[in-house]
Amino acid sequence: MRTAQLVAFGMVVGLAAMAVARAQDDARRVAAPPMAPVDAGIRDEAVDRRGQAEREKDLQDSAASAGAQAFCKQALAGGTSEVELSQHALKHARSEDVRAIATRMADHHGALNGTLKEASGMSSAPSLPPADAAKVEAVKQAADAAYDRAWLDHVAEGHAKSIALYERASTNAPSTKTRRLASGALPTLREHARNIGTAQSHPERER
Repeated sequence: MRTAQLVAFGMVVGLAAMAVARAQDDARRVAAPPMAPVDAGIRDEAVDRRGQAEREKDLQDSAASAGAQAFCKQALAGGTSEVELSQHALKHARSEDVRAIATRMADHHGALNGTLKEASGMSSAPSLPPADAAKVEAVKQAADAAYDRAWLDHVAEGHAKSIALYERASTNAPSTKTRRLASGALPTLREHARNIGTAQSHPERER
C-alpha cells in the first residue's frame, strides 16, 4: 500500500513538473516579440538596384571594348600602311633624309602595330579604305625626286591624321588601357611629324 502511494505521488510530481515546464515555455513564446517579416517591396527594390548596377557595368564594359576595337582597327590600318611605305622608300627613295625617316618609321610603327594587335586581339591588320589604298599606290608609282616628294607629302598627311586619332583616344577612350596606349605613342608620332616637316622644307640630299 505504501509503495502504491509513493508511485502515485511520483506520478503527480512528474505531471506537475511537466505542466510547469509547459507553462514556462508558453510564457517565453508570449514574451518574445515576433520577427518582423521582410517587406517584399524593400527586397525587390534591393534586387532591382543590384541588377541595374550590373547592367550598367556590362554596358560600360561593352562600350569600352567597342571603343578600343574601333581605335585599334583604325590605328592598325594606318600603322601597317606606314610600315609598308617605309619599307618601299628604303628601296626607292633618293634622299638620305627620306631613307632615315623611313628607317625610324618602319621600326617604330612595327613595334606599335604589335602593341595594337595585342590590345585588340586582332591577328592581322584591317585593309585601308579604297581611297587611302589608291593614294599609297600612287606614291609607289612615282619615280626619282617626284617619289621622295610624294612620299613625304603622303606620310605628312598620314601622321597628321594619326596624331589627331591618338589625341582623341588619349582623352576620350572609355578604356584606361586604350587611353594609356594612345598617350604613350603620341611623342613618337609627333617626332615623326617634325622630321617629315624638316625634310619637306630642306633640299634633297641624294645618296
